[in-house]
Amino acid sequence: MLPIEKIPKEFLDFLTETGVDINVYYEYSHGNCVTILGDDADAVRDGTGLVPWVPYPTYYYKLANQEKLSQDSNCFSMDAASALAVAILDPQPGEHVLDLCCAPGMKLSLIGRLVGLEGSVTGVDISKSRLSVCRSIVKAKKVGRCRLFCADGTLFDIPPLLVLDRESRGSHSHREKPFYQSTAFNRFPVKLSEEWYDKVLVDAQCTHDGSIKHIQKADEKTWSVLKDQLSLDALEKLYRLQLALLKNGFAKCRVGGYVVYSTCSFSRKQNEDIVELFLKEHEEKAKLVDIECKLFDTPQPFVRVDPRIHGAGFLFVAKIFKKCN
Repeated sequence: MLPIEKIPKEFLDFLTETGVDINVYYEYSHGNCVTILGDDADAVRDGTGLVPWVPYPTYYYKLANQEKLSQDSNCFSMDAASALAVAILDPQPGEHVLDLCCAPGMKLSLIGRLVGLEGSVTGVDISKSRLSVCRSIVKAKKVGRCRLFCADGTLFDIPPLLVLDRESRGSHSHREKPFYQSTAFNRFPVKLSEEWYDKVLVDAQCTHDGSIKHIQKADEKTWSVLKDQLSLDALEKLYRLQLALLKNGFAKCRVGGYVVYSTCSFSRKQNEDIVELFLKEHEEKAKLVDIECKLFDTPQPFVRVDPRIHGAGFLFVAKIFKKCN
């Protein structure tokens, strides 16, 4: 981490407007975490402890275990807050889930394993290089039915791909060729669904100022990019993008389904303000859901996982239900 006196003024001004003390990056750190599926907890049981507020078994682990964990298809190395976001989305076996900003792909892979072979997960990202990383993770984590698309998340409009009985007749042609599609889709006839997704995750692009590790490890190139992202014009463009991603995610969710919107920015303008503006424009169809989690004694309309309190990276989460007209 750069000394405070060398932090760019643009970043300091942004934090002041957001109400965040720069010392959060110097005084707080959090351990590496892994979420476990199945009975493989021994892979990380090294005395570093269980994260009590994530519904899935999630442990802090030592960096020495990282290579072993990365090779285990049941171990998902991610911040505990990211695992909580998946838990709030609550993907169930057999559901079809859309991850609208999916790279690098650990949350996508966890979702894919949770929905199982009776469901599917579709990931969208605009960056081919990031999708390449995502494809590698999806394969390593043995996700059964997954499609990846290199596309603009604000415009993506391809429904789930359904797998039919062997005796059924089905065929499909994507208007846009998938960047990657699991071979599991090739074993039975398939067709594009006439309905949208059961659940949608919009982990939107943001300024990443709440990602403590990201800021602590920032080099000169990263700080240069951050400065450019924090200009007034760039921030206004980012707010429009976040709202557009949420709108399209909601449009691609079926009636009776759920959308989770999240960012790793402390900024209210990227979080509560975006959600409230969206709800104002969609008040007849959208309902904000109070979220129950062990971080709080009572259900919350907006969840903020805060490194200063919870020992994890920052994450904002809101959950929206799509009502009938």
